[in-house]
Amino acid sequence: MRADRRGLLCLAFLGAAFTYHLYHALQGWNRPIADFNPWRQSQTALTAWYFLRDGFSLAYPLPVLGPPWSIPFEFPTYQGLVALLASLTGFPLESCGRAVSLIAFYASLPAVNLLLRERFAMGSERFFVLGFLLLSPLYVAWSRAFSIESTALALSVWYLAAFHRWALRPSIGRGIWLLGLGVLAGLTKITTLFIFSAAAVAILVTTLGARPSMWRERARFVVATVILAFVLPLATTLVWVAYTDAIKASGPLTATLTSSALADWNYGSLAQRLSPATWRQFEHFAENLVVSRYTLLLAALSLALYPENGRRVLLLTGLFVLPLLVFTNLYVAHDYYWCANGFLVLVALGMAFAPLVSRPSVPLAAGVIACVLVFYQYRNTYNGWYGPTQRQAVSPLLPLAGKIQELTQPERYSVVYGAYWDPLLAYHSQRRMIMTTMAHPQTPLEAPPMSAAIAGAGRDNLGTLVFVGPIREDTGFVNAQLRTLGIRSGPAYADAFGTVYLIPSL
Repeated sequence: MRADRRGLLCLAFLGAAFTYHLYHALQGWNRPIADFNPWRQSQTALTAWYFLRDGFSLAYPLPVLGPPWSIPFEFPTYQGLVALLASLTGFPLESCGRAVSLIAFYASLPAVNLLLRERFAMGSERFFVLGFLLLSPLYVAWSRAFSIESTALALSVWYLAAFHRWALRPSIGRGIWLLGLGVLAGLTKITTLFIFSAAAVAILVTTLGARPSMWRERARFVVATVILAFVLPLATTLVWVAYTDAIKASGPLTATLTSSALADWNYGSLAQRLSPATWRQFEHFAENLVVSRYTLLLAALSLALYPENGRRVLLLTGLFVLPLLVFTNLYVAHDYYWCANGFLVLVALGMAFAPLVSRPSVPLAAGVIACVLVFYQYRNTYNGWYGPTQRQAVSPLLPLAGKIQELTQPERYSVVYGAYWDPLLAYHSQRRMIMTTMAHPQTPLEAPPMSAAIAGAGRDNLGTLVFVGPIREDTGFVNAQLRTLGIRSGPAYADAFGTVYLIPSL
């Protein structure tokens, strides 16, 4: 009877966490993609919008830096699914983007459940652990964002589940599933697959360690595993990267965004890894996204009293920290990268707390109190981080984007200074743009690479010139660009954030 009551407590915690997650994920569902990190969401939405309008393309459109009007990074798995859903249902694109992301997130939970049950032999307490994944502010917000994160996460978690099944009993069917999931996960987001590939290595080592004869008797198994789970997914991803680099290298402004050009941005430097400021930023993100200090203290106390899951917690925590050491700058600069490794530390937290709800010697009231405290803490963190932005914030650039759409004919494009290839303007105006980058922040129109980009796009197709933000204060630079284009009249539109000039006909 007591076991049944503990099982019901775990199920009740999971049910309450799911209800909480869904309720908050639906907040602001029909609002524009202009809340938290509108840059990243608009970048993804822009490609999906062009897919819906023009059809799927591997050289997918991202027309913000001029010809070739494409800046492919990850394989557009998510964008293609969104466009497909929108074309089949006729629902608004933004609703379809949020729906695909949310469904993908929920689809990852059965894979985690499978691993907890089969790999860690957990009983009903696994439902308690799953509840942590639903309460985290990171996953409440980003699971419903117009973003690839949930899709990449779901593919990678299922890849790990497929790897576990393959390691237990290899078969042709399981090998095909493993390979397919690995390839698709790697193409969708290799930095996410990297973390779960490291977890797969841990599974492989522990599996072989438990059966030492496997090294001698089943060498073919090890070779096949390495090829199917690691070599082929990585090789496929490298082929894709080479393809995308060739496209980006063909444009005057996009050439600075190849994988080699972005290596320092992606990995960071040794000095950055050793800097206290880096680890303070990591602490800031971790505390507000996945594990508050109070939850961590409670988990540590539970683990000290009931250490049976200590080794598992330590392993998962190590895997959580690993990408911080490899892709340091990405994790410093972007909160959404934590969607990949956040799952691991949340499972570790759940395991640390699990004895409070599973051990017969622990009063049931202690488990109930733990559930309430965890719920309360995550709710407060969400309300202090993503909640207000998700419910209320709207980018101040939206009126400017609307005016660009009004003043620029659909077949024409805009040159934009000061926005640093922010896709929000291009997405909400539904117009092509030549924007500046951090590598070319204030390059004059007549100087390369801006001049080359305009020549490639066609000077006759230029419709508007836009200045955004502080660059408008540099009247000397602004007036020089106006003279270059023969603009003698005042702005056609101006607000607190941007100014739009019409280009006179040649």
